[in-house]
Amino acid sequence: MRDEPLTVLEMVDLIEETYGSWLQLLESAPADQWEAPGVSGNWSLKDIIAHIAWHEEQMAKVIASRALVGSDWWNLPTDERNANIYAATKDAPLESVIADARAVHEDLVRRIRELNGNELNETGHFAGMPDDWLFSDILAQNTFEHYGDHAATVARWLADREHRA
Repeated sequence: MRDEPLTVLEMVDLIEETYGSWLQLLESAPADQWEAPGVSGNWSLKDIIAHIAWHEEQMAKVIASRALVGSDWWNLPTDERNANIYAATKDAPLESVIADARAVHEDLVRRIRELNGNELNETGHFAGMPDDWLFSDILAQNTFEHYGDHAATVARWLADREHRA
């Protein structure tokens, strides 16, 4: 267990490493199955990619404004928020979702690099954020921890597909 908080560089490295693993997992899926429902409930790989990109975009907005800002959907229960994200992106072309996700990720990483360690690991640097919240925790939940949650689901889906084949 780590006693010291992550530095900005360590956070970026962890995000990039886990994002790279996420991309490798996605690339192991057959290209003709990226829009097939059933990976996670009725979600396809494309839907999961759009879902993760939405969360990353929200984090980029928080960093850009140095305030707890973002979509009103954060005020909804998780299932309802996720349903809204799905509804907003389900009809987008796969190529557009992939391009948007990559652009959002690159923007987020660029913005994280602009943070200093105090902003990442101390309270009081983001307007409107509760006093007991650390931005590093919020960022982790919406990046590398989030990739891991969905990667486990995708890996099970891929294993199930392989087992049935």
